[in-house]
Amino acid sequence: MKSQNRDDVSYTQKSFINSHWGKWIFILSGSVMTGMFPTSANVFYLLLGELCSFIVLCVMVYKFRFLNIVFSKPNIFFFLLSAIFVLFAAHTFSVFLFRRFSEVLTRINVPQHAAFLLPYSSWFIIAAATVALPAIFVFMYGFLSRFIPACREWIKNLNLVERFFLGIGCLSSLIFVAVLFNMTNCFYVPLDSQGNIIKYDVVYTSDSGAICYDNAYMNIIHEENDFRQPLFGVFALPFATCAKVLSKILFWFPHSDMFFLDAVQILLLLSGFILISRILGLSGISQAFFLTLSVMVYSFGLFALMMEQYIFAQFWLVLFLYTAVRKKNNDDCYCLIAAAGSLMTSGILFFLLSYGKDIYTKVKKIFAAGIKFFAAICLFGELPRILNIVHTSNDLLSFAGTKLTPFEKTLQFFNFISGYFVKPATVIVEQHHRDSFDKPIIESASYFSYFLAPATTFNFLGILLLAIAVLGFVLNYKTVFAKICMFWIFYSFLILCVVGWGTHENGLILYSLYFGWAYFSLIFMAIEKFFQKQQTIRYVIYSVLIVVLAVVNFSGIYDLMNFGTQYYPVK
Repeated sequence: MKSQNRDDVSYTQKSFINSHWGKWIFILSGSVMTGMFPTSANVFYLLLGELCSFIVLCVMVYKFRFLNIVFSKPNIFFFLLSAIFVLFAAHTFSVFLFRRFSEVLTRINVPQHAAFLLPYSSWFIIAAATVALPAIFVFMYGFLSRFIPACREWIKNLNLVERFFLGIGCLSSLIFVAVLFNMTNCFYVPLDSQGNIIKYDVVYTSDSGAICYDNAYMNIIHEENDFRQPLFGVFALPFATCAKVLSKILFWFPHSDMFFLDAVQILLLLSGFILISRILGLSGISQAFFLTLSVMVYSFGLFALMMEQYIFAQFWLVLFLYTAVRKKNNDDCYCLIAAAGSLMTSGILFFLLSYGKDIYTKVKKIFAAGIKFFAAICLFGELPRILNIVHTSNDLLSFAGTKLTPFEKTLQFFNFISGYFVKPATVIVEQHHRDSFDKPIIESASYFSYFLAPATTFNFLGILLLAIAVLGFVLNYKTVFAKICMFWIFYSFLILCVVGWGTHENGLILYSLYFGWAYFSLIFMAIEKFFQKQQTIRYVIYSVLIVVLAVVNFSGIYDLMNFGTQYYPVK
């Protein structure tokens, strides 16, 4: 392996990249790139972040020969593709950057004698962005030149069941989305009667309006990309840029921006289910039933329509599990960084790194992953936001159920389990826009929200599903994935029921996709194990479940669609 690395590096030994000029251009460009992401108004934190980024870049270039590794085997296709992606990403991000810099300059109270410089700030931003382009290109090239070949290999290895599932699933979902997005905007950028954007709480308690309006997928400094998901904008950027390029090429397609972005989300959802089926070791008819059931649950139908960050978080999480448990290669470290960066709670699975190896190798791998994660935090300007966690955490703690009793949170938790599989009870509520103090602005135009109905009684279906999931673990406790699923169920109980995250606003349905795969997998494992010798009974159970879920959830999605077309029609 070491000799192979030396051969790879030899490609760039005598190139400009290996010269001191090339290295320092990258370091300077990378430092400016970090400054392009002002995630705090605290000048000291910003300067400290710049210093840490500069040190990280120097260590990457001179200690670990980062540039040599990235361009070890130059490829003209990836060069051109990376250049196109970078230009599209830079163009989209510039709009958000101008706005963000204006906010920061306002907050830091520019001295009066320097106020004359403000009109020239836009030119300064353009110059800085130009300098930062080489570093952005290097990171984009490094990602695409490795991720695309991996995708090619993955597609090549798809079996017949997986190909049918991916093809039919994508085609049917996208046809439905194309029609629906032309009828209602409630799933991406909903508008009130006066044409104002409603950023929050239209479909359940989702932030789809805010996410899409300022494009959190490509805007690294978006307010939704806080310390809970500090690197979401980094690891969603290549996918969102791909959607942006397609939307510009097929500009004539109605609502092309949102459609192609949702198409990427659907592809990630379906790919995630295929990865889980592979972790379970399924094939043939059993895999076909598993994959069919996975798209019949309510959570899939909801997230296939709704623009949400949890789709990317779940994809990177499942991909990490796949690389760590099944493939057992060095990709698990980078997948964990992407998973934890997309949603910090995924970092709890760090112990799966180097699974099956000796304790020394495991500790070494975990330490290296931590260093790389910190480096990514510094490079993409997230260190100031992390340092400012004390101030922002107080606002986010309002989402925890501190004012709810344990009994009330437990009722919501069982509703959450049931809500992954079947449509929960809902209510339509009329409300007003809110000010910075979270008080309703009565004189503003009202709008309607599709909310979960209050949980007042025990959800016996949720209790039953939890019991079957636990049974699935008991029957399969020796398998690694069963242990992981059981841990994830306990983790969901800890966050959603004990801490009560999301219970204050009765919005646990938003976390169903992120946590629900563990319940779904264990329930499937329970049926497989309990009826392992009765194949006919198993297939009958799966068939009945498919029919029941289809009837219940198609009706549920139709109800949600009616809400959108009635209150948020596309005009």
